[in-house]
Amino acid sequence: MIDYADFLQVEIHTGTITAARRHPRARQPAYILTVDFGALGVKTSSAQLTVNYTAEELVGQQIVAVTNFPPKRIAGVKSEVLILEAVDEEHDVVLIAPLSTMEDGTRIL
Repeated sequence: MIDYADFLQVEIHTGTITAARRHPRARQPAYILTVDFGALGVKTSSAQLTVNYTAEELVGQQIVAVTNFPPKRIAGVKSEVLILEAVDEEHDVVLIAPLSTMEDGTRIL
C-alpha cells in the first residue's frame, strides 16, 4: 500500500502521438513514438503496441503517460515518458486514453 501523497508524486499527463515508427533494435516488437505534451514539450517513448495498432493508427491518438520518471534507454532509444497501457493475460497491450479529447499536457489525478 502507498499513501495518496506518494501517488501525487507521480505526474501523469495527456499527450498526442505525432509520429510512430517501428523500433528496429527492440527485442520485443515495439514502436518509437513522438508525443506532444503541450507546455511540457515533445517527448519520445518506446512502446510495445504492435499487436493491436499500426504505426499509422497511432498518429493522432491521445494517450496518458507518466512524465516524471527519469529517461531510460531502450535498445538505443531514449524513452522519456512511460505511456500507460493495459496488458491482458496473453500480453496484448491496449492504450489507456481519455474518453474525451483533453488539452495536451493536462494533468491526470
